[in-house]
Amino acid sequence: MEKTDILAISPHPDDVEIGCSGFILKARKNGYESKIVVATNGQSGLYGDPELRKREAIESSRILTGEDPIFLDEIDGLIENNVKLRKKISNVIRMFKPSIVISPYIKDKHPDHIAISSAVRKAIFSARSNIKELESEMHDVPVHIEMIIDPLYSGFANIVLDISDVWNEKEKVLSIHSSQRAVIDSYKNFEKILSYSFGLIHSEFFSIRKSILKDVNSFFKEY
Repeated sequence: MEKTDILAISPHPDDVEIGCSGFILKARKNGYESKIVVATNGQSGLYGDPELRKREAIESSRILTGEDPIFLDEIDGLIENNVKLRKKISNVIRMFKPSIVISPYIKDKHPDHIAISSAVRKAIFSARSNIKELESEMHDVPVHIEMIIDPLYSGFANIVLDISDVWNEKEKVLSIHSSQRAVIDSYKNFEKILSYSFGLIHSEFFSIRKSILKDVNSFFKEY
C-alpha cells in the first residue's frame, strides 16, 4: 500500500463529505493525497438502503481521492469503541502512515460519531506503540484534527477553514449522496449561517488535537 498524506475516518458514508471534503479538495489542489475510511454502510439510516449508500460512498470517494473508500464493516447505530475496532483503525493508520488524520469531534448528538472519535483517539496511540498484535510498522501521526459535523458544537472549533474556493466541487460531491438529501440540505442551511458569522461564504470547522505545526495557516505548506 502507498503512503498517504491525509486519512479521513468516517462513521457513515456521508460524514467525510459533509465534515471535511472541502479540506480534502483544498489539499488535493496543493498536491496532497487522501484516503477515506468508512466504518459502516449506513444500513440503519432513515433514508436509503445500504447498497445504495455504499455505492454513493464509493462514487464520492473516487472523486475526492481517485480510489474506493476502505469499509470497516461495523454496524450502523451500534458502533462500539472496543478493541476490535481500535485494532482495525490502528492497522489502517500503520498501513498508510498518514501525516494528518481527520476524525469526528468527540462532542456530537450521534453516538456513532462519538464512538469513532473515541476509538480513533486510542487507535492513534496504539499505532505508535510497540504492540505486536498490530500489523505493519509503528507510525506516529504528526497531526490529528477532528471535524465538527454537528453544528451545535461549532463554537468549539479552533480551526475555521475557508472552503469558498472549492464549494462548487464540494456541492457536486454532496449531491452524489442523493439518498441523504434531507440531511445534506439541513447541513447546507446551518453551514451558510455559521460561515456568515465568521465573515465567510463557506467554511468547515475543526478542533485540533495534536499538531507539530507552529502555524496552522501553513497547514498545506507544511504537509
